[in-house]
Amino acid sequence: VPRVTIAGGFAKLSKLANGHLDLHSSRTSIETAALGELLAALGADSALVAAARRSVSAAEVLQLSRARRFDLAGAVAKRAREVVLATLSGDVDADVVIFDRDGAILARTGL
Repeated sequence: VPRVTIAGGFAKLSKLANGHLDLHSSRTSIETAALGELLAALGADSALVAAARRSVSAAEVLQLSRARRFDLAGAVAKRAREVVLATLSGDVDADVVIFDRDGAILARTGL
């Protein structure tokens, strides 16, 4: 297979971006602290990073980031793609697409 496409919601793909390959809800959890660190890398101020870390869901962190116009979904997609490529470690390329709950594309990378 020369190319794979990984597609899913923001929360599941944030787990993948954190290096988890088992994305089942009972086996891995959302790491809002890691999402906060991604926001910091995007230039978010300490108040937004702290709010992200205190959040109870990935959706809440995404909402906070979008309100401040940070492309957190794009950063998650890029990091998830890096995890996929490292896991495949071969001649297979990868695309990552993140959808919101209404089916709209939030981010895509590798296409």
